Parts: sequence; C-alpha cells; structure tokens
Amino acid sequence: GAGEAFAETRNADLARLRAHLPLPETLRSGVGSVRVWAQFDGDAVREVVADLNMRDAVGQLASDTLPLELASISARASYSAERGGFTFATEGLKFRLAGGPEILPGNFTISRTLRGEKPARLEVKADGIDLKIAATLIDYFPVPRDVKGQVQRFAPRGRILDASLTWDDAGAAQARAYAVKGRFQDLTANRVDAIPGFSGLTGRIEGTESGGTLELASRNASLQMDRIFRAPLAMDTLEARGSWKHVGKALEVTIAEASFANPDAEGGFAGTWRSLPESKEGSPGFVDIKGHLTRANARAVANYMPNRVSSTRDWLDRSIEEGTSPRVAFELKGDLWQFPFGGDSPGRFLVEGDIRGGRLKYHPDWPSVDNVNGTFRFENRRMEIAASQASIFASRAARVTAVIEDLAVRPAVLTLLADIDTSGGDTVRFLRESPLVKGPGAFTRAVAIEGPGKLHLQLIYPLGATDLVRVAGDYTFSGATASVAKTLAMRDVHGKLSFTHRGVTAPEITGTLFGKPATLAMATQPDGQVVTQIEGSIDSAGLGTYLAPTLAAKLEGSTAWKAKLTSGRQANELVITSDLKGLASSLPAPLGKAAGDERPATFTIAAVGTENEASTLSMGSIHGRFARAANDRWNAALRFGAPVAAEPLREGLWLYGELASLDIDAWQSTFGTPRGAMAREAPPQAIELRGVDLKIRRAHYWGRDFADMHAVLSRNSSRWKGRLDGPTVAGDVDWNWEGKGRLLARFERLAITESASPAPDAARAEVSDLPALDVTAKKFDFRGKSLGELDLKAEPAGEEWRIDKLDIVTPHTKFTSTGGWRRTGTGSLTTLGVKVESSDLNALMAQFGYGEYLKRGAGSLEGTLVWPGHPHEFAVANLAGTFKVDARRGQFAKIEPGAGKILGLLSLQSLPRRALLDFRDVFSAGFAFERMHGDVKVARGVLLTDNFEIDGSSAFVTMKGEVSIPQETQTLTMHVVPEIGEGLALAATLVGTPVLGLSTLLVTKLLRNPFGKAVAYEYQVTGSWDNPQVVRTSAGPPPRTAANPELPAARTQQQ
Repeated sequence: GAGEAFAETRNADLARLRAHLPLPETLRSGVGSVRVWAQFDGDAVREVVADLNMRDAVGQLASDTLPLELASISARASYSAERGGFTFATEGLKFRLAGGPEILPGNFTISRTLRGEKPARLEVKADGIDLKIAATLIDYFPVPRDVKGQVQRFAPRGRILDASLTWDDAGAAQARAYAVKGRFQDLTANRVDAIPGFSGLTGRIEGTESGGTLELASRNASLQMDRIFRAPLAMDTLEARGSWKHVGKALEVTIAEASFANPDAEGGFAGTWRSLPESKEGSPGFVDIKGHLTRANARAVANYMPNRVSSTRDWLDRSIEEGTSPRVAFELKGDLWQFPFGGDSPGRFLVEGDIRGGRLKYHPDWPSVDNVNGTFRFENRRMEIAASQASIFASRAARVTAVIEDLAVRPAVLTLLADIDTSGGDTVRFLRESPLVKGPGAFTRAVAIEGPGKLHLQLIYPLGATDLVRVAGDYTFSGATASVAKTLAMRDVHGKLSFTHRGVTAPEITGTLFGKPATLAMATQPDGQVVTQIEGSIDSAGLGTYLAPTLAAKLEGSTAWKAKLTSGRQANELVITSDLKGLASSLPAPLGKAAGDERPATFTIAAVGTENEASTLSMGSIHGRFARAANDRWNAALRFGAPVAAEPLREGLWLYGELASLDIDAWQSTFGTPRGAMAREAPPQAIELRGVDLKIRRAHYWGRDFADMHAVLSRNSSRWKGRLDGPTVAGDVDWNWEGKGRLLARFERLAITESASPAPDAARAEVSDLPALDVTAKKFDFRGKSLGELDLKAEPAGEEWRIDKLDIVTPHTKFTSTGGWRRTGTGSLTTLGVKVESSDLNALMAQFGYGEYLKRGAGSLEGTLVWPGHPHEFAVANLAGTFKVDARRGQFAKIEPGAGKILGLLSLQSLPRRALLDFRDVFSAGFAFERMHGDVKVARGVLLTDNFEIDGSSAFVTMKGEVSIPQETQTLTMHVVPEIGEGLALAATLVGTPVLGLSTLLVTKLLRNPFGKAVAYEYQVTGSWDNPQVVRTSAGPPPRTAANPELPAARTQQQ
C-alpha cells in the first residue's frame, strides 16, 4: 500500500544507507548529512525529497551519462518517478569538483515523459544557470550527442533565466524535434561555420525546430564575423526584433527592425540572411539588408569594409584622418562569398552618404586634402569620394574626386582629380612636400611663388605601391611673383607650368624682373635635371632696389642678363651672367666702368634653398664666395686678383688679395663711415665687413698716396684691430668707433707726405665727430723730413678737439706743444702753443736740409702758431702767430750764390757783390755769433720783426721788416756795424726756416769791428731771395766802446 517516510542521519554513508532508505538512483554514494522525505506506492518509491550536505559524493543523472564525482555538494534534490519516466530537480545547488572552486550553477529541472507511440519527451528547465559552468558539465547530463557537440563548438557563456528546452528522445541519440523558450543575459558564443559569433547579447527567444522569434535589448554587444570583417563589430547598444525559420536545409533569419549605436556610428537596418548549405565554397550566406546611419565617424569606415577589399580597406584606414557623416544609407544583397559584387558576381552593394570636415590623406607622401565637404559612394566595386568644398593648405579646392573603379583588383587603383584656386606659395609647398621634390619638383627648393593661380592635378596611385604613383598636372600663373634664392623676383607672372612624375615643362612664362620685361622657360632634361632659363634686363633704378642708395646713385644705364637654374635630386644651382654692357658706374676703382665697356660677371649660387647654400662671384679680377649664415645674414670672402681659394668663410665679409690702387677717399665719399650714434642706430646689414687682408700698391687717403701697403685688420663689434705695413706706415692699430671714436696706434714708422690733393669733403669731420687719438711713432717723417719720435694724444672736448700732447723728440731737439682744433663758421682753425729746444742747431738744420750752412750752436723757439684747417693741413702760406727766437754760439758756413736762397740773402753774402764798400773778404768765409734773438710775428706766411739782433765777434747787426716765405721775397732794413782788423772775418745772417714744419725763422747777420772802430752802414734789401736788390742808404752809428756800452740801443734808436 501507499505510505510516507522521513529519515535523517549525520555522517551517513549513502551506499550503506541505500539498503535501508529509498534514495534516488541519481545519488550513488557519498558521506554526510541527509534528510529524506519519501512516498511509497507498494514496493515502489513514487517521490523522494532530500536535503543533502555531502562530501565525496557520486551522482549519475542517466545510465548513458558519466558519473559526476563531487568533492562536496549541498542542495535540496527532488525525484519523482512516473511510468516510463522521471523528474529530477534541484534548489540552492552548490558543489565543488575535486580540486576546483565552489560552483553555484543555478536551479534546473530534468524530466522524461512517455507519450504512447511517440518518442519520449525530454525537458530541461533552468533559471539563473551560468552557461559557462553548465557547458563544462554537459557530459554529465542526458543530452543528445549532437547537442553536446554543438555546445562544445559554440562554447556558450552568459546566464539563462526562466528558460526551457524540450526535445524528443528518438532513442538513436539524435534530436528529431525541439522547442526552446526563455530569456538570456550577456549571452556569448563562438562563430561556427556561417553563423556569426557574438557577445553581450541580452534578450528573449522562443522557437522550435521549424523556426522562432528573437528579441534583443543589449548593451556592449558585439558580432564576430571574421570571415567578412577583420574585427568584431562592437555596439554600445543593440536592439532588434527578428525571426528565423528553416527552409529545407537552409536557415533563414529575418530582422524586422534593428537599431544600434557605438562611437563610430548610430543607425538602423532591416533585412534577411540565409545560409547556403549547398555552396561548395562554404559561403557565409546570402544577405539582403538595407539600413541607414544618422551619425558616422568617417575615420572608422574601414572597420566596416569586408575582407575581400582589404587593400581598399587598408587605404581607407590610412587615408581618412578626420570627418563625420550626418547621413549614410547602405544596401547589401547577394551571396557574400562573391562580394564585392559586379562583373561576373551578381549582387548589389551600396554605401552612400555625406561627409563633413573631412581630411583625406590619399597618399602617405603627398599633402592631404583638408576641410572636405561632399559625398562618398561605394557601389559594388566602385568607390568615389567627391568634395564640393575642400582645401589644400590655405587654398580652396573647387573640385576634388577620389575614385577606385574596381575594388576587387589587386592592387586597387586610386585616381585623384583636383582643381584648386590656389596661391603660388601653396603650390610650391605642395610640390616641395611631395615625392616630386626629389625629381621634377626639385626646383621648388630654390623657388618661392606668391600670388594667385590655378592648379589642376591628376594622381594615379596603385594602393600599396607607393613608388608607382603617376602624376599629371599644370599650374596657371595669374599675376604671381616668383623669386629664386631671394635673388631674382619675377613679378606679374603669367603662363602655364605643366608637370608629371617624369618631368616639368614651361615653354614660355612672362613677367617683369627688376621692373623690366623678362621671360622664363623650364624643361626637364634627359638626365632628369630641370633647367630653368630666365632672360631680362636691369637698369640703375632696378639695381637701386637691391643696393645701398649711395651705390645706386653711382650707376646709370641698363644691361642685359641671363640666369640658369639647374635643379636635381642632389642640389640646385643658379648661375646669373651679364657682360654689364650698357651700364655705367662712377664708383671708384675697381668697380667703375664706362657704359660701352664689357665686364663679364658671373654670380653662382650652389645648393640653392638648403642649409649648405653657397655662392661665388667672378667679375674680371674680382672673385668672391658667399654662404648664408643665421638670421638671413651672409658670410663672404672677396678676393682681388686670383680666384678665391683657401680663404676660409669667416663671419661677415672679408677682403683678400692685391689691388694696384685703392682710393680710400673716394670710397669714403661713396659710403661714409658709420660712427657713434649713427653706427648704433644703423639697421643690421645682411653682410657686414669684418676683416681685410689686402696688399695695395697705391692707397690714396686724405689726399695722400701710400705705396705698397699691407693691411691685416679684423673687426669685433665696434672695434677694428690689426696691423698696417708699408714704407710710410708700419705698426699696430686699434680703432673703436663707439661714441666719437678712439684710435690707439703704435707705429714703428709713420710718414705724412705732402698732400697730392685736398682731403675730400666726406673726410672733413665735424669737430664733435673727431675721435680721440693715442698715437706714437718711433720714426716720424713729415713731408719728407725725418723729425724723430712722435707722441700724440688728443680728445674731443665739447666744441673743441683738444690736443693734450704733440711731442717730437730727437737726441738733440725736443719739440713740445699743446692746443686744439675747432670750427669757425664755415671753416676750422688749428692753434698750437709750441716750444722747441735744441742742443745742436747744426743737427736740427740738417733735418731740414740746411745742415751744411750752420756749423754749431744751441737755441730755442717758443710761441703760438695758428693755421686754418686740420692739424695735418699745416701750410706756411696760411701760417699766423708769434714766437721768440734765442740762439747761442753758432757759426754760419760759406753759402754759394743761389744755393741757400734765403740763407744766402740773410747771411749778407749778397752785400759784397752789391754794396759800394767791398765786403767780399769779410762775408764770404762764414760768420760766428755769440747770440741771436728777437720777436717774430707771422701773418699768412709773412714773417715780421722790428727787433731782431745778432751779436757776433766780427759785427753787430740789427734788422727790421718782413720776409714772405710763400713769395720768397723780402723787404728788410739792415744796420751793419763791422769791425775791420788783422784777418778779415765773415759774418752771415741766420735765416729763418720752417721749424718742424710749423714755422720759419728769419735770421739776419750783424757784423762787429774787433778793433773797436765804429763804422756802420744801413742797407735796404728788396727783391727775391735768388736775386736780392741791395741799396746802401746811410752810414751807421759810432762804434761800441767802453765809454759807449749801450751801442746796440743807440743803433736801434738810429733805425
């Protein structure tokens, strides 16, 4: 009969307990606590409910499943027997496999029901089942083998909620019919054959072996279709409603509606997919879907291109760098195995839409197309991107299209067409930043173009084959300016320049250069180099744009010129040539020329537009090298004579070589010399003179010629320092032009010659601009006279240039002076306070060529001398001032007639020939004196005195009147008191002469009677020095005696 039982045991062994309790056959063994409720129907157990907490348990759900060995298990398990079937269920199941973690697989129920003649029905219900765990336990469940195989292939993961699966137990381990229903969460499965893999799907499913329905509401889902796409299609959201059905052996899936969104796009689609099990190629299936996007990131378009167009997909991945699409429509219909469609592959593939703010980097080595606004269209095997608006650099593109006619060709070929309203600068930059710069576009390294123009470009690019790009284009000039190496600037340029990947050509481009018409022709040569020929002319006004105004003012006329620019892969070279005929230059030598003279000149710039840019100049005997330095400045070496060879390119401009002559006065007049504030305010020059190493056979400076000069000078900031060597100048100089300037010079020798011409106006500085001087010379010559050692120190002081020291010293004479130089209205004036002291008048006179006329003596001169002009412009004819003369114990030598000029006159040797009394024996042999002194005034080179006396042993002489040194004449009154005794003595006058180039002293002779006999004579001397006219006018006073000691005063009164 029927009945119920309850039992509970602790640490029981199920194998032993089975002999006493009706435990389910599914629980074979185990040790632990058990509570069992059982219902009996006769001898059979109808229902069992057990609470288990076991260890080392073994269970088996069916005779054809594997035993499940558990290290531990706890759950409520129920089992009910039915005729020919059973139901087994769990609640709160937890278990741990041997050596594994604890597992909570969820709740499930398994049942088997007999259906008369039909196969038994098996049903599994599950809630909260972790599919990953369930899949690992599939072999322990009574599931058909084909289902187990599919589970292993799909490897499902996720959770099953409130789901059921039923199928028929056909007895042959094959599922003949099934039904499924339930919900799933984060469902994931591998791709199997044509069925895509997926992850993160959440939704509901209901269906049978014939078909069913599916609803999705997923977050962070993805589809794995690696046979079609290179990467999973990830979606932040995916919502869909669809169904499936089996049509014969094929599976057909219909998506009634679907929507998705991710960072790349947002949109929806609908359509069908059908498997093609009969396909020999293993086709991914037949698809027929249509959809749209309301938002798309153009950069991600490659992610949605199929593998069959991998080369195009890779190009899209590299090329579309920016852009969005507010509208995209797509359509796909056909056998996916035959994609891309077209030609012999029936089907339809279409993706078309708008693009905004795009950037197309169509080739890795070419400039991109930016700010693209337009459309794109992928239709079967053809792709086209058409921009109605775009830009390249700052230029606006009127039309840009990128077309691939056949996406299936390997490699696919891209054709880019562009019409651009551009500028010359953008066009040059475009070519310079493209591979053409290594070939036909190499000329752009040396060329700059500014101004409007139009560029038409065609580029044919086999995708992936970057070295096989073919290019064709032309640029139309519309009044642009083209310049080469910042040297030639061609304006108002018109014409067309055409180029390909092989070469460039421009048969005739016109414009103006230097304000004159010019033509340009360009062509690629057989060796790959591009040769540009430019012809034109230039006049003095055009040169004025490039030269300093002082230089340009010296040029007149015009001349023709030619330029040749050779551009290649390695470097560019510009050569400018002209014979300069027609251009006159009044610049000083060596740059002066007449208009009709030819003087071939060549200017060459190598490596144009590179860091190694270097230039050379050749113009007759003038040669130069130039190289660009930092901040648009230049370093240069200019050599006169032989070409520039080993001279290094130092900072700034350096002059080398030899010149036959150099007129420094003329060059100073042309350029001037910046100094003081002018130098500080002068703008930086592109090239500045920084040094010279010149040999000059004749240098003309300040109206004087300096022969065989060698100057080695270098400039640092405001200082010139170096050495001068020549016959007239030798020593070290240091010139600093800061402020009013300062010259420090230490000469071994310095000679100031007579001016061949007056110093030029440009060399006559204002008093405020005269520099400070600190000059010494061990050997100083002035106008051919060797004067001794020079020591000169001078400073500008207010409105005066003060001479603090002007000393000239010899072993026998010392000349000292101080003074100054200042402006006086339109002229200037030099004033010197001088003092001369000599211990040997013979040696002093010898310095001036009169040593043979004066044998001995000592003396001094002291006074003030004034002359117009600069100190070095001393001239006796302009001299003024006063001075005192005092000489002692000297003797005049015999002077031949005419030889001593004024000395012969003043020695009174002219008197014996012309006076009534014959003094020939008295004056012809020479005259010794004890003292000679007097005061002298100077005015315009004329010496005036009224108290000059000479006291000698043979006579006493007084003199008054004047002597004109410039005219070499005199008007003198002489009083001579001779003494005639045994042995006649000669007395001669002492003539004044320029002392140290500053003054001339007139000396007259006085004769004394050694016997004390008073005989005096008066003479009037006029005429020239060479032919004086002597007239005796009266007798002299009585002789000087002891009773008349004031004779000289008396004589003076008689005058």
